[in-house]
Amino acid sequence: MAPSLEENEHVGEWHIAAPLDASKLQVTLVNNPKPLPMGEAIAFGKTVTDHMLRVTWTAESGWDTPRITPYGPIVLDPVASGLHYGFECFEGMKAYRDAAGRLRLFRPELNAARLNRSAARISLPTFDEAEFVKLVRMFVKIEGRWVGK
Repeated sequence: MAPSLEENEHVGEWHIAAPLDASKLQVTLVNNPKPLPMGEAIAFGKTVTDHMLRVTWTAESGWDTPRITPYGPIVLDPVASGLHYGFECFEGMKAYRDAAGRLRLFRPELNAARLNRSAARISLPTFDEAEFVKLVRMFVKIEGRWVGK
């Protein structure tokens, strides 16, 4: 997919904004994975895996290099609009194991499309849905031990 052209509002000129590109993924794994919680100890919003997927976006350059890194704090500028106006976009995508024990995602393309529509509605940057699904698949493969049987 070719990079999108976007007008730079600040100077009234056009520039090329980089698209989301899963082929540029950089992975840094933890040295000592934490033990898995037992049974009911896994709670949505409270239990976190060993890693997180991060991709930075700016109006000037578009999407940066995707990275899977050890889970940890993120740096947030105090003037980030999310702190002032609370823009947030969430899409829950289910990962599970089939009867043969293989990792599966439930309708990832539809989830990606819905997330993209939601992002556009609240003026957050959109992304190439196929590239997003590739990144999610790679993340789930790395964190597969967290997906129940």
